Amino acid sequence: MIFQDSISPEEWINANIPKGAVIGFDPDIVTYGDAKSMSSSLKSVGYTMKAVHGNLVDRFWKERPALPNKKLICLSKEETGTAVGVKLDRVRAELKKKQCTALVLLSLDDIMWTLNIRGFDIQYNPLAYSYLLITENDAHLFIDSAKVFVPGSTNFAIGEMFEKRMYQKESPIQGMKARKNDVELGGIRKASIRDAVALSKYLLWLEKQIEGGADLTEDAAGKKIDEIRTHEEKFVDLRYPASISVIVMFQSISFA
Repeated sequence: MIFQDSISPEEWINANIPKGAVIGFDPDIVTYGDAKSMSSSLKSVGYTMKAVHGNLVDRFWKERPALPNKKLICLSKEETGTAVGVKLDRVRAELKKKQCTALVLLSLDDIMWTLNIRGFDIQYNPLAYSYLLITENDAHLFIDSAKVFVPGSTNFAIGEMFEKRMYQKESPIQGMKARKNDVELGGIRKASIRDAVALSKYLLWLEKQIEGGADLTEDAAGKKIDEIRTHEEKFVDLRYPASISVIVMFQSISFA
C-alpha cells in the first residue's frame, strides 16, 4: 500500500545517500522486474545497484526456528474443480503462444494452485517454500534452479540466470487462478457460511458475557473466536489471529 505522503526507495536513496554509492540488495527477496527497474532508475541519477548474495540477517540469526515439519496436503479434483494435468496443459498452451519452452515459478501461491497442493511453512498461509519448473513435457517441483518464460515476480537471483534467454512478463498462472471455476466458487461460499456460523456463535457468547458482567480483555475475546472456528467442519488453520477491534467493526457493519 502506498500512502499519499510516502516516497519510493529510489527517492529516499537520492535524498539521503551520497551520489556514486553502491546500493546492495538481497536478490532472493527482490523481484527480477523490481530490481531491473530500480537499477535503471538509480543509475540515471548516479548510483549502482549490486546483488548481495547471502541474506545478511541470516548470518546473525543463529537461533532461527526451523520450518514446520508438516506434510503437504494434496487436493482432489472434487475439491478444486480442475485436475493438475488440465492446468499444466493450459500453462503449456500459453507457453506455446509466446514461443517459450519452459516456465519458472517462484510465487508460492501460483505453485500451490497449479499443483493442487497446500502447505504449512508460513503461519496463517497455506503455502510451502518451493520452486516449480514446467517444461513442454514435464513438471519439476523443487521443495526443502532454449528460451525460458520467467515472470516479473521471480526473484532477481533466479531471473539473472536466464537473463539472456528469457521472455519476461507476468506469470500466466495469475490470470488462470483468478477465474474461479464452479467448484472453487462453491467452496468459497461454503467456507463463508461455515465462518458466519462460527461468528454468530461467537457474538452470542460475547453478548452473554457482557450481560453477565464478565471482565473480558481484547486478547481473551480474540482467542475465543479463534477457538470457536477450530471446531467448525473442514477447519485447517486460521487466516490470521482474530482481533476484537475487527470483530466490532464487522458487527457495526452487519447490524447497523
